[in-house]
Amino acid sequence: MIKGGRLYAFIITNLKIGSVLSRYISPGAGSRRYINPEVGVENFFYELNKRGVNYVVLRWFENLPKIDEGEDIDMFIDDYDISLISDLFVSYPRIYKVDLYSQTKLTWNNLPYYTSEIGNRLLSEKVFYNDLFWAPNKEIYIISLAYHAVYHKKNILYNESTLGVIVDHSYTEKLLFLSKNTTFLHNTENVTNEIIHTELGDLAPNVSLLRKYNLITRSVNSLIKSDTDNIFCKGDLIVFTIRDVAVKRGKLKDILKYISNYENSFEILSIISLDGIQKENATLNTRGGIWKPGMYKKNAGNPSVLISVFDFLPDVIRSSDKSKGYPYIENRHIFVKNKIRDLINKSYRKDDQINGIHSTDDTIEALDDLKIIFQGSDEYQEIISKYNYRIKHYNHNEKIIDIVKSNTSRSKMYIVERGNSLYLKKIYKTEYLLYMKREINAYRIFMDSEFVPDLVEEGETHFITKWHENILPNMNQKNRNASLRSHKSDIFSILELFYKCKVAHLDFHPGNIMLSDEGKVRVVDFEFLHVYDNYPKNLLESYDIVGVPRSFKGDLPRGTKIPGITYNNTWRSIIGELQCVDTYNNE
Repeated sequence: MIKGGRLYAFIITNLKIGSVLSRYISPGAGSRRYINPEVGVENFFYELNKRGVNYVVLRWFENLPKIDEGEDIDMFIDDYDISLISDLFVSYPRIYKVDLYSQTKLTWNNLPYYTSEIGNRLLSEKVFYNDLFWAPNKEIYIISLAYHAVYHKKNILYNESTLGVIVDHSYTEKLLFLSKNTTFLHNTENVTNEIIHTELGDLAPNVSLLRKYNLITRSVNSLIKSDTDNIFCKGDLIVFTIRDVAVKRGKLKDILKYISNYENSFEILSIISLDGIQKENATLNTRGGIWKPGMYKKNAGNPSVLISVFDFLPDVIRSSDKSKGYPYIENRHIFVKNKIRDLINKSYRKDDQINGIHSTDDTIEALDDLKIIFQGSDEYQEIISKYNYRIKHYNHNEKIIDIVKSNTSRSKMYIVERGNSLYLKKIYKTEYLLYMKREINAYRIFMDSEFVPDLVEEGETHFITKWHENILPNMNQKNRNASLRSHKSDIFSILELFYKCKVAHLDFHPGNIMLSDEGKVRVVDFEFLHVYDNYPKNLLESYDIVGVPRSFKGDLPRGTKIPGITYNNTWRSIIGELQCVDTYNNE
């Protein structure tokens, strides 16, 4: 072919009018393309330059337009210019191979080929090479090549340095050669994934994208941050991203209500409508910059609102139950987003349904996304402050022996070890500290009673008591009731204790009784402790016996209505008629 000659012009003209249209590959195809052999490699670049296409040849371009057998041309092109060159490719014959990538439209395994910053720099920091095509300048060339070697090529650097296996090109040699007289890799003779990842710094993929790369190559496990703490103990930070269309359809209020009420486990730390810069940061640099419809037909648009949530009571997924597609999710509550998607799409026909909400996989990813989007702003500092407060006050320093199962969502409990002794540590959500204060008050009031565990420590959001074994939960109901009957005198004594101390438990039922192997009875859980304003005349009129009056304005256990828990509706069927030693008439 003669560059710019009549024969070349004739070929291009015929391509444009469709003489070989049936051989074209559509702009929406995968990354692999084949240059029309009637155009050839040299004239292919000539035409790109003539059309003003913003592109760059990524690597191994020194011998172009000559291509060795089996080799291909790796190129990066501006999203907006893809349609300008579709007529230069054919589906067959497959002679001149091109792997074509762009910022968001032409991806690698449905992931961005480069971060947005590297992609933008490739298209702006380039040199005209050999008077034929655009190539990266030296600085961005070594960065993009290093990125490719670590995150796209499976174990390529390890295979070269440790096993001595080199396929086609030596990335190690090329990187060391390019690094001469530069600040990149200038202090090392070894090239490893870890060294390059550190050198790339902010140019490296964020946590979310790095993990997605690793699902494909399985070669950057050593770069993946992991949290070895038990997430049930410390809680989990989740960032939910609501997309444009969901917000425009007025679904935000429903979403917030659903999140607020979900399992009584979530604490909303912030709700932020993204401004221009924040929205750009979220769009380009979270979820890999990919905001496609997914399994839905209609696109939900870009990020619009961010909801940061602290999960006080994560539902921990066992390792054996983890999904292969979501290996970094340890908290089953993350999948609430599936229910919210159904909520968003309710009443919409299938063609109009959208993927309106996304979430981070874990705390590590959430913190990374918040940093990327808010760039240290006041909003970021406020979220982090709230998160750190919860980590400080909800976490623990003791050795955890076991987690105590409970039906409450206000607190969580562990058996902890101090020295050679075991204790119960109970930690409360910040909005439920009133319940904790009632408990602490009860332990102080009953400090001399044999029926109440000793209070050992109280903190801003927790308290610790002596731990005592409880054999009742391991019994069936028949045996449990029999054991309680055999200790009915102790239960009567506890009722008398409440009255003598001028308080009512208000949640006194078998679930709050502990029985040791030695036959010792104790009572716990004083969240609804009520100090009498009007002290009943005698024990038989106390609230734990007859219930609260209709005029009662205090808190009652969830699901109970006035008169609440009484002796007759809770204990009579188990231990029989009330038999008190003394009615303790207060007159």
